[in-house]
Amino acid sequence: MIILDTLEYSFADELAVGFSYDSEGKRISITFESYYKNNQYVEKKCTLTIESWTEGESKMHGQEKYGELESNLGIPSLLLGVDQSESMVVLTINTLDDRYLVLRFVGAHIKVNDV
Repeated sequence: MIILDTLEYSFADELAVGFSYDSEGKRISITFESYYKNNQYVEKKCTLTIESWTEGESKMHGQEKYGELESNLGIPSLLLGVDQSESMVVLTINTLDDRYLVLRFVGAHIKVNDV
């Protein structure tokens, strides 16, 4: 679940239908066909964007140490989990090639926009 202002967003069991990564602009976007907003199902495309991070790292699920973000980056098929604090967001994703990855972003801006 992602909390922005007072709104809660969830992408549980929603397939990712789009993905983009801009290494220079420090921006990752994942598009979904539908989502949950404040526990209400919304049947409309939306894009989750994480950008302007000060530090981005990744690892294979189960590994102890994080490495460079691009060392384990892949195209997401499912967003399995999100842990969020004031200064950090951690995504657990399943990729199209069936890898389980953990992406960690420090100081990132997060937004969710309807498409």
